[in-house]
Amino acid sequence: MKIISTLLQYNNFQNKKAENNNKYHQLKPLEYDTVTFTAMKKKQFSGLNLVCVEKFKAPIEKFNKDKDFQNWADKKFNELYNKDYGGRTKRSRVHKKIILREWYKYLTEKDTQTTSAEKALIMFGITKNLKPNSDMLPPIFNKEVLKKTLDDINQTDADISKIYNKNLKNYALSELGITTTNSKWIILPSKEHDSENFSKNVTRLKILSQNSWCTKSYKAEPYLAKGDFHLLLDKGVTKIGICFDNDTVKEIQGRKNDWKIPEEYAQNILEHINGFKLSNKAKAEINTK
Repeated sequence: MKIISTLLQYNNFQNKKAENNNKYHQLKPLEYDTVTFTAMKKKQFSGLNLVCVEKFKAPIEKFNKDKDFQNWADKKFNELYNKDYGGRTKRSRVHKKIILREWYKYLTEKDTQTTSAEKALIMFGITKNLKPNSDMLPPIFNKEVLKKTLDDINQTDADISKIYNKNLKNYALSELGITTTNSKWIILPSKEHDSENFSKNVTRLKILSQNSWCTKSYKAEPYLAKGDFHLLLDKGVTKIGICFDNDTVKEIQGRKNDWKIPEEYAQNILEHINGFKLSNKAKAEINTK
């Protein structure tokens, strides 16, 4: 009897084991031993995200999702901001940092809708022309102009710097009420002649000056503090700058900043400064062929 009982128990155990095996065999086995992630492909990027990927040769094979890409772009943005852009003088180095800080402050505000990819492209755009041996400054920050620039960008070939500077110039001209595309003189009054708007006029001088002029940088303020500044625009492009020291024409510069008056504007200049006193430097420029 004991042997029969033992055999029955053994048979029951085997039957239950078979039932369990059949039950688990019905489950679909995992295709992979571990969970794997698929790297992002270039076709998954568009608009400014794609521009950012191509501009900085982003390592997209390391990104599993957009958040990974945006985190990478944020590091690129901070890297560009923290770079030392140098400058020929201590003053220009300080002013570069001050202007960049204004950009950084706005771009890192909590309510700013700008993505990290856009921030990286913006910081690249405003710093790409800064050289250690030059006093050229980044473009002045203007919230309205930046928003318009981001709206205007050609999604497949974005040049934020070029579009922003163009919009910034149009903004300054619209403030002055200038819409004509013909040749026109603009007079930016000195601190003595318009102390209330001195800061605005300094900004306008920086924006409208040629890149080769020292008034494009921090020197705009001391120049305008001493006297008015006259600018000749032809079809929206600044061609001539005349610096005054009180009521005396101190110097005249063309686009090349080579102390030579462009022949095509010579007659216009002579008519414009008729009646003003001329410094020795201005006389020499007029007589230079």
